[in-house]
Amino acid sequence: MESTDKKIKIKVDKLRKCFGDLEVLKDISTEITEGEVVVILGPSGSGKSTFLRCLNRLEDATAGTIIVDDIDITAKKVNMNKVRENIGMVFQHFKLFNNMNVLDNLMLAPLELKKADKKEARARAEEMLKRVDLLEKADSYPSQLSGGQKQRVAIARALCMKPDIMLFDEPTSALDPETVKSILQLLKDINKKLGITIIMITHQMEVIKEIAERVAVIEHGRIIEEGSVVDLFTNPQTPTLKKFVGSVMSSEVPEQLSHMDIHADKENADDQTVLSLSFRGDVANEPIIANLIKKYNLDVSILYGSIDYIQNVSFGRLIITIIGDDSDMQEALSHLKSLPITSEVLGYVSSH
Repeated sequence: MESTDKKIKIKVDKLRKCFGDLEVLKDISTEITEGEVVVILGPSGSGKSTFLRCLNRLEDATAGTIIVDDIDITAKKVNMNKVRENIGMVFQHFKLFNNMNVLDNLMLAPLELKKADKKEARARAEEMLKRVDLLEKADSYPSQLSGGQKQRVAIARALCMKPDIMLFDEPTSALDPETVKSILQLLKDINKKLGITIIMITHQMEVIKEIAERVAVIEHGRIIEEGSVVDLFTNPQTPTLKKFVGSVMSSEVPEQLSHMDIHADKENADDQTVLSLSFRGDVANEPIIANLIKKYNLDVSILYGSIDYIQNVSFGRLIITIIGDDSDMQEALSHLKSLPITSEVLGYVSSH
């Protein structure tokens, strides 16, 4: 990923991972800065989970290097137990110990790995349960918890090790929409208040829109596209990301307009021009349609409109028809091209 003024937390260089003859990761290079929230996207079997597991050496790299806080964790002599103290991991299926109550689940790693004393481990566990709003469940067992509560406990357990990096593998995929919202709020909270760097695999559009700052798209073991979530989702370059973004910023004619006979060429002088206008940020508040009517004396009809938000940046799309004098039409189209929006002629429809 592109570097910023912030410290580089993780630097991956030419990472390869093979299982026998199968090459799962192919020369992956990227940088993640301190405090970032990065989402890894990609189809099933693309190498996402393997990449995530390489970041804390649950999988060993076949070749390449992974530098975490200036330590090459791919080096054979590195103390991975020490490195993993700073890298928490939360799995899709929680992986809690069913024979232990919630408090004991949280205390286990600090006691065993950090050799913390019991009083200190208990205080930290209770503090983290309070942070995830589950202190009253300290004596409960995993079987007595809902899916959302189990995920909160899993997050609290990871936080007990005082990590500054957290890895999440599909943390919300098994949860209902309301629970997803509360988990995302929790993740935003620990990112902002604790400064924890978050790297997450997810396929849920709502999760990405709500929390991601940057996105890396992996396909066939390679990063094929990466950048800020706003840039990538408003202007996807690869077929994989275009397919994922889908209707959010699609340049295709929406299904709602499939009944219209839109033809590629203007067949009659009074045919209406069908325009797609895509915009983001402050432009969403500009009176574009009003200007087309007043300034260029055009008849304008709105066929379709949508607006959405990513990281508090508005983006949307309008599909309109315009008709008027040829000279006015050309001036209007030139005006639209001068604005920070994407305008595209989709075709023409009969006025009758």
